[in-house]
Amino acid sequence: MLESINFSASATILKRLGDELIKDSNTAFFELVKNSYDADATNVFVKFHKVLNTGGSIIIQDDGTGMNEIDIKTKWARAAGENKVKEPYTPKYNRRRLGEKGIGRFSLAKLGNKVKVITRPENSHEQYVFNIDFEDFTDDKNFDEMKINYNSGKPRIDLKKGTILEINDLKEKWSKKEIRKAKNRLSLLIDPEKSDQNFNIYFECSDYPEFTGLIESPLAGDESHILQFEINDLGEYKRKLTVENNELIFKENMNPLECGPVEGIIRYYKDGIKSTDRKLSEDESHTGVKIYRDGCRVRPYGEEFDDWLEIKSKRSRSGGKYYIHANLIAGSIYISSLLNPKLIDATNREAGIIENEEYFALKYFIEKQIYYLNTVLDQENRSESQKQKRQTVQNILDTIVKCLNNEESDIYSNYIENIDRGKAGNHGITTKKKESRVQDLKIPLKEEWQCNDCKEFWRVKKNIMPNICMEFAVDREGILRDIIGCGSSNIERAKHQPKSKESDLTSIIAGSYALIAGKQLKLRVDYDMGAKDDEFTINEREIIVNGNHITYKVAEHLDRVSGKKYEIGDDVFVPALTIHISKCACLAWAEFHYKESGDWFEYKSRYENLQNNIFIKVKSEINF
Repeated sequence: MLESINFSASATILKRLGDELIKDSNTAFFELVKNSYDADATNVFVKFHKVLNTGGSIIIQDDGTGMNEIDIKTKWARAAGENKVKEPYTPKYNRRRLGEKGIGRFSLAKLGNKVKVITRPENSHEQYVFNIDFEDFTDDKNFDEMKINYNSGKPRIDLKKGTILEINDLKEKWSKKEIRKAKNRLSLLIDPEKSDQNFNIYFECSDYPEFTGLIESPLAGDESHILQFEINDLGEYKRKLTVENNELIFKENMNPLECGPVEGIIRYYKDGIKSTDRKLSEDESHTGVKIYRDGCRVRPYGEEFDDWLEIKSKRSRSGGKYYIHANLIAGSIYISSLLNPKLIDATNREAGIIENEEYFALKYFIEKQIYYLNTVLDQENRSESQKQKRQTVQNILDTIVKCLNNEESDIYSNYIENIDRGKAGNHGITTKKKESRVQDLKIPLKEEWQCNDCKEFWRVKKNIMPNICMEFAVDREGILRDIIGCGSSNIERAKHQPKSKESDLTSIIAGSYALIAGKQLKLRVDYDMGAKDDEFTINEREIIVNGNHITYKVAEHLDRVSGKKYEIGDDVFVPALTIHISKCACLAWAEFHYKESGDWFEYKSRYENLQNNIFIKVKSEINF
């Protein structure tokens, strides 16, 4: 004989589901405030009272639509009902409902043992009140036997419309850290990038009065980079990067994303986040790249311990070549239920979006934006590194020039006077004989460009049009240089053409002039010389150090890799590059005198005297 039985559930299911579906008390509290948003509330008042120990209370009051008798019976008292699924948008403000699973009330059981609900429908002259004691939900009772007894009557003066939840006899205590976290999470419930919000949350805590007040988003203000991007359903992609009020816009047609159109904004704080400017809390809840569906937060993306874009893991694996810091990035990614229907929320509210093909298409697209931002930071760091290197070399040259100023040399004075007479000739006609040079400094078939942002200059082959700073930069031999600029597109052909490229080339770092017997002598490092050219040379009024010579590169490498300082004299420890440039200057100065005099003693004494003076000067310079 065929028989049948009915499913039944123990009354404790409400508490058990609350414990299993809701991660923690903070999440349970967050879910209840979401219900106020779904009720078309414009103002929510939250109060924590004596929560430092168990037994305290939390009160949540909103000015939403409230509930009538039918709502209490068919919606509130029915677990996992589909009313929010059938009505995904709210009637008044057309908000996308956040609580579409019908299980938000389980949060009450997670938080406290006793609950009082006071609700007044809009345009009603009555309020409804009912109490729930979750300790009555025992295993010996059936869930469908549990009753809600409610009263109706004259409404409270402070309740024009909406609902009040009084959660008493809290199961857990709330520390200051947890209360701060709750407040910060509420500030991110609605997209903080939107300025036209009509949902305000007021916070109060009797144990910590400093948290009292209107919750405001601390998002914008001190960022160094703002990256905005969007791609529509036709694959039309647009990206705008803003750095120090300079905008770089890029457009491209590409294949539409499987997940549908996406928009986003990412802020990066290269110089660090100032907590006073952004009111940032210790838990860093305002950092991270978050997803908003229809303007509302989808968790857990962007949480402190969430790494959905693998920013932390990429940085740890990169060996120092991934510049994005997870705690210095804040972003909002926008999707919608209508335009991104295949991006489906998981049943577990903490699990985010189901990881299907469309989800990974979204993730890959956002990762590409992060990669672009990382490339920009890489270029900026390289440019900054170049500037620091130039400053370091400049300091070395200036120190050596100060020592050359103390040199006395009739040989050098006579040499320069002979050159000047040769240049003047008779009646101003130059009769100077052709002299040997390190290399012809005339630049054939090349043009000079300049960046108006970082002020760098570089040369490219003629008829080549760079798009960004330092792009297509070549050396004197026309070989592409291994260098990256600041990434700015604010570039143009150089406005000036120096009269003497011997001293004004942008790939040259030069010290100030030294005066020796009243004659000028300049010291410079030339990065456009060939790697096979001389290590150093002296040419008329200049000592030139080859910045591309293997010995120069080795010295740079030693300083960059080891960070050590090396001994060049008694108790004088300096970087390898200082030693190398100083040695080249000393050898060039000594070899010049030997070439003119043919006297070995002249060579030895010139070298040792200049070297000793440099040792003494370097030792006294705090820069080294």
